[in-house]
Amino acid sequence: VVGRNFEKPFKKKNILYFPWQKNVLKIYENSKIVLVPSICEESFPRVIVEAISLGIPVLASNKGGIPEVLDKKFIVKDLMDINSWIQKIEFIIKSYQKIIPNLREKIKKFEAKFQIEKFKKIAKEKLNLDL
Repeated sequence: VVGRNFEKPFKKKNILYFPWQKNVLKIYENSKIVLVPSICEESFPRVIVEAISLGIPVLASNKGGIPEVLDKKFIVKDLMDINSWIQKIEFIIKSYQKIIPNLREKIKKFEAKFQIEKFKKIAKEKLNLDL
C-alpha cells in the first residue's frame, strides 16, 4: 500500500505499507502485484504501464482508460466486489510465471517509438503534415 498517511515503511502481515515516493522504483522493487483500484475515470493510468514494463502484473478497476491498457482478465468490473479482487489476485498468483512474458509483449505498444510513429501517421493522414 502506497500512501501519504505514513512516513516510514512498515509491514503488517503480508502487506508492506510504503510512504509516497519521488523515486517510484523503490515502490516497484518491493511489489509482486500492483493493484489499481481507481474510483475516478482516469484518462491514462501511467502506473499500469510502468509496473508491467518492469514485469509486475497489474489488477485494476474498470474505470476510464484502464481497459485500453489491460486485458479483461486483469480488470475488476465492480470496484466494490472484494470477492472479484480476491479471485483475480489468486488467478495472478497461480499463473504468475506465464503472465509476465505476455504482459511485457502487450505493453510494447505504449513505448515512445511506437507512439511517435502512430502520431506521425495520424498527422500525415488527417492534417497533411509530413513529420
